[in-house]
Amino acid sequence: MKIEAVRVRVERLQRRDPNWETASYKSSEVVGVYVGVQAGGTIGVGATAAHPRTMPEDVLVDAITQRVQPALTATDVDQAWLTLAGLEGLPSRARLGADLALHDLLGKLAGVPAEVLWGGPVRDRVKVIRMVGIKEADALCEAIQPLYDQGLRGFKLKIGRGLRSDVEGVRRVRERFGDDLTITVDANGAYDLAGARQLCAELADLKVHCIEQPLPYLDIDAMAALRAASAVPLMADQLVQSAADAVRVAQAGAADLVSLKLTKMGSVAECIRVIDVCSALGLGVHIGGSGAPGIVDSALTRLALARSDLEPMAEVGESMALVEDHRAGVTYDGPWAMSDRLPGLGGATIAFDP
Repeated sequence: MKIEAVRVRVERLQRRDPNWETASYKSSEVVGVYVGVQAGGTIGVGATAAHPRTMPEDVLVDAITQRVQPALTATDVDQAWLTLAGLEGLPSRARLGADLALHDLLGKLAGVPAEVLWGGPVRDRVKVIRMVGIKEADALCEAIQPLYDQGLRGFKLKIGRGLRSDVEGVRRVRERFGDDLTITVDANGAYDLAGARQLCAELADLKVHCIEQPLPYLDIDAMAALRAASAVPLMADQLVQSAADAVRVAQAGAADLVSLKLTKMGSVAECIRVIDVCSALGLGVHIGGSGAPGIVDSALTRLALARSDLEPMAEVGESMALVEDHRAGVTYDGPWAMSDRLPGLGGATIAFDP
């Protein structure tokens, strides 16, 4: 069966928080790019997103339309992933849209959910961790309150405004919402080693699940030195872009956990390789999220359901932070995310141009 067409659609998705900020960028919108792969009269739908700092919209769209689209068109479906893999230098975010579209297509053609293709579910739900952008303590608590009222009990707090402000924000959240809240923090590389040591010491009594990427993205030696002195587990994010990076982090003792993101790895297969490596080498794996369309959340949720060696909590609700999106594939119930059990990645309907 040959791929009949590859279609692309770009949409600007507004954030519910117009003041969204991390230590590395600010943005009031997410540029979502949807990819449709058609074969046998069936369309598989995937998605990816630009990034304000690392992947401009024009670069992403050009990579998909000028490289992915012509390479996959008229290719046999069973050769499509090999064709994608052969596109050297293709950015991970450009690869991802087509990769997810192919998984969705295969699931629809087989009539089974993607998690079945990936080995079958080992759990029926995963606890949702929602991200909250950098804010002063009062604003941070006010941003969490409506999400807490919806039943959510896990949050990743973006930090990076300075030690006193960062610690005070975490402290106020813990005091206001109690010990049943799972709190992680993400500094996006905002600290140097001395400051990160202070941060770890200050957060040790606040029952923080982990601190994500407190140090510059590529400084594996500093991460190892910090981990040796920290009472709070450390999670590597930008430090791990591939399975090979995960090996280096494990060998250096530079993290307790790795943040696994589809937008970073570029494919489900690379995510699975990273999981396998981390499991073999004793690293924990946490499903990390990013500003992206709901199809990405669907894939992450289904992957979390299919692997027992992933944390039972995951950042799989970030599409809910967007005002409008073609959400599909995930059922949310209070603190939980579940697969809708529809074939592929769910029933996303995108109006692609002919």
